[in-house]
Amino acid sequence: MKKIFKIIALVITLATTPLLAGPGGTPGHSHEKITETKAIVIAKAMKDGLVKKGTIDNSWESVDASTVEQKKFGKNTEWVVTFNNQKIEDKAKQTLYVFVSLYGEVTGANFTGN
Repeated sequence: MKKIFKIIALVITLATTPLLAGPGGTPGHSHEKITETKAIVIAKAMKDGLVKKGTIDNSWESVDASTVEQKKFGKNTEWVVTFNNQKIEDKAKQTLYVFVSLYGEVTGANFTGN
């Protein structure tokens, strides 16, 4: 239970940290929609941050994005970048989903895809 709270706290912290997505390295999100490639870069940075903080296992460090798609959540459309790690024994925790707004802001990460 403690680990779940730790993961949630870290995801909230990382999701509210400004990303360098603007022109000239300006902090914050861009006013232009990002490409699929940029969504992968941002999601990978989020995943690597979770590894660095110890929220997810170190084996995630070498895992590349397996799928990228735009998905509609209510009125909003977001990039959903998935990472699959077969080294994780718990099948429910083998797929990490990272959610990135169309403008480059991380909106969350979890193992459910919702």
